[in-house]
Amino acid sequence: MADHKTLQIRDRIVTTVTGLVTTGTDVFAARVYPLQESDLPALTVKIGASESETHNMGNRDVLFKTEFIITAHVQDISDVDAALLLIAKEVGVALGSDLDETSNPPWLNGLATAFYPAEEPLSEPESSGEGKKPIATMEIKWAAEYVTAINNWE
Repeated sequence: MADHKTLQIRDRIVTTVTGLVTTGTDVFAARVYPLQESDLPALTVKIGASESETHNMGNRDVLFKTEFIITAHVQDISDVDAALLLIAKEVGVALGSDLDETSNPPWLNGLATAFYPAEEPLSEPESSGEGKKPIATMEIKWAAEYVTAINNWE
């Protein structure tokens, strides 16, 4: 049995943003524990709010719209805004390029019918004094739309 479609999309996002110039392989899904200094700069990816509606009632399909939150983490950088926005740019380019127009649905390796920056795509940078050096973060939000059968959410 395949994972829930939302989890499949989150994992595809992790794969797509792994290997960026700024964050490399330091990409973590649903991270609970604090990042270590050796992990930074890094990205964390988590599932945000979701909404659904009936889609094609005759087939009993459900259209989901789910927000995915990619958080950029940097430490000990003189221009935090520039560093976070550079990461946000790389994330946007990578995610916006995960399109295959020959696939149906076309986004995220066939997982989503639509994929785009969320209504409020970038959060205000925040700083935390935890640890030896302050860590700054910025949330980068994207929304995915996808359809599942009402009795099969894969």
